[in-house]
Amino acid sequence: MKSMTGCAIRDIEFDGYSFRYELKSVNNRFFDVYLKTPYEFSDYEIEIKNILKSKVKRGKLSFFISFESTEELGYSIAPDINIAKCYLEGSENIKKELGLKGGLDINSFLLLSSKDIWKKKKESKNEELLKEYLFRGLEDVVDIFNESRQKEGDFLKQFFDSSLNELSGFVRKIENSSKNFLQEKIILIKDKMSRLLLDIPLDENRILTEAAYYSEKTDISEEIVRLNSHIFQFKTAIDSEGDMGKRLDFIIQEMMREANTIGSKASDTSIVNIVIDMKCLIEKMREQVQNVE
Repeated sequence: MKSMTGCAIRDIEFDGYSFRYELKSVNNRFFDVYLKTPYEFSDYEIEIKNILKSKVKRGKLSFFISFESTEELGYSIAPDINIAKCYLEGSENIKKELGLKGGLDINSFLLLSSKDIWKKKKESKNEELLKEYLFRGLEDVVDIFNESRQKEGDFLKQFFDSSLNELSGFVRKIENSSKNFLQEKIILIKDKMSRLLLDIPLDENRILTEAAYYSEKTDISEEIVRLNSHIFQFKTAIDSEGDMGKRLDFIIQEMMREANTIGSKASDTSIVNIVIDMKCLIEKMREQVQNVE
């Protein structure tokens, strides 16, 4: 079991190149990532996202990469001639349409277009080396990140194991209380009818019929069976490998539905009180399930 919340910060140096990785995540129904990288690595962003997606199934990730070098990176500067031609043609059109005089010298032209026509390129050998270092560090920080999520997941599993044991105890108490319900109802009906009818003999068959009818309306045996089944399914899920958060969420919803049904059917105060405690526990479990991948 892994939590969707995790954090990893890693500083790595390779031959004069310094990388800093900051990766964190919070709960989310699906996989989503916000990625911020230096200019040098902008071409690799899709590849970085694909690696993260292969390692993380759900969660909203924020990933920041910073980079420094103590050596010259080996850039070359070259003009984009096509863009320069567009600037020149635009300038000539402005001159013609507005009836302006004069010419555009090289200094004025470069001042006008310098932000767009000059392109910075990395040398191929330097680029390959940086990419190798970048992804080597990436794999390292993702492993640390998943370790933190695993540790958080271990705490969640301990909580769920404890909660399931407590929940099973609630179900046993409800089951034991409901077993004596019919006999107690018969005694209650007899007592009430005796006080109302005084010396008139009681009709045992009618008493049993009334008690059976009332018992059928308030019978919770099926709900108890289903609730025990949900507890078993939840336990099986958290003991398995892989992503399970959505499955656990569905099981929790079914648990709450059965608890609500028991609460609406039960007329025994002791059962109602147990149901309240049980619903509080299920709600706590539901909140923590939202953290599970």
